[in-house]
Amino acid sequence: MDRVIEMAVEAKILDSLLKLPNEERAALAEALLESLDPSPADLELDPLWEREIEARLMKVDSGQYTAGEWTDVLARVRAEIAQGKTG
Repeated sequence: MDRVIEMAVEAKILDSLLKLPNEERAALAEALLESLDPSPADLELDPLWEREIEARLMKVDSGQYTAGEWTDVLARVRAEIAQGKTG
């Protein structure tokens, strides 16, 4: 019987929430989604990956590395895969 009461309460809560303005519902939806899936900032990285990321960012910031156009990079990767180059 308790579950029936819980379901009724949940239905009332949902009904009330659906009456909120779009912006408030969107903020609530975002908060609920964030509670299910932690943001990348909340995840712990292996120290080796952290150093690698920092090293790559420093190269970008210093101009030692320039990013390619996504379409060019994708074409190159597809060509390498087609040629059997995977590593």
